[in-house]
Amino acid sequence: MTAPATAESPTPRRAERVAVDFPVSLRRQGLQRFSVRLVDLSPEGFCTEVDDPPRVGTTLWLTLPGLAPMRAQVAWATGFRIGAQFETPMHPSVLQAVVDRHG
Repeated sequence: MTAPATAESPTPRRAERVAVDFPVSLRRQGLQRFSVRLVDLSPEGFCTEVDDPPRVGTTLWLTLPGLAPMRAQVAWATGFRIGAQFETPMHPSVLQAVVDRHG
């Protein structure tokens, strides 16, 4: 099911996202990891706020607590908020475990 476009994300989403608020690590290719607060999460991707937003198409690695880094690509950027799509979607049960533990 596709979720509608929002004011923050100009393109429709493939899945509903769960609102969350916890720290995660983010890394751009060739750069050091840095901590950000996750805004929302779905099996397909995530939204976060960053001080220096990367351009659309930039490859990132998101590290959720207790999981291996997940490769994603920036799909949209508005102000300091970005949305990224995972290269390999997260299994729904893994998403639920992350939300139960940290959301």
